[in-house]
Amino acid sequence: MNPGSPAAPPTAAAWGAAAGGARGRRPLGRLLGPLAGSRFGAVLPLATLALAWGLAPGAERWQLDLALAWAEPWRLVTGHFVHWSGAHLCWDLAVFVGLGLACERHGRGRTAAALALAIPAVALGAPLLTPGLAVYRGLSGLDAALFALLAAHRLRGTGGARAAGAVALVALGLKVCWEIATGVPLFVPELAADGVAVVPAAHLFGGAAGLSAGLVGRGRQGLTGGPSAGSARRSAA
Repeated sequence: MNPGSPAAPPTAAAWGAAAGGARGRRPLGRLLGPLAGSRFGAVLPLATLALAWGLAPGAERWQLDLALAWAEPWRLVTGHFVHWSGAHLCWDLAVFVGLGLACERHGRGRTAAALALAIPAVALGAPLLTPGLAVYRGLSGLDAALFALLAAHRLRGTGGARAAGAVALVALGLKVCWEIATGVPLFVPELAADGVAVVPAAHLFGGAAGLSAGLVGRGRQGLTGGPSAGSARRSAA
């Protein structure tokens, strides 16, 4: 989500430098790939990170500040894991863990791939469709990716499962449209009273990343790591 105070958007060259710097240091695939093959997958370690940062002071050092991202490209990643309030953190984290564990039952590698796609897609894409976006915090862009990934899994089924996947994607689209129309977070409306604006574009890009990870390369596991053992102001997201 975004705090309200507008800032001059970074130039295309600046964003390119930020994205290139992030890729040049350590691609997300190298970070999330080993997690996908670990005992705990990628979801629980990332949730623990969000919880730790959510309770720690100094979140402004990690938020996605668009004026600083070109020089501090790690903000493109860390901005997803800091939040504006306890309610914001609790909602985002509960959805992230619930959807993430459900996705990992169908494949840890594909879940890690969805997150690896969504992290830069949301951080780089949301500012392009949100004029005046200055600062961003929150997991909900990644929540949208996991929701779309789970829907994509249903779409690969037949009959009722496929219909459920289609309905889920329509519901996600309607949620984004409602947020565009009202400017109010659907699940944490009290954030609007505190001057925190919802960023529907974050949910749009996150959903697109999750859907892509779920539908592309059906016969592959994405990043390293196969299925889990249990299966064959401010702006905020």
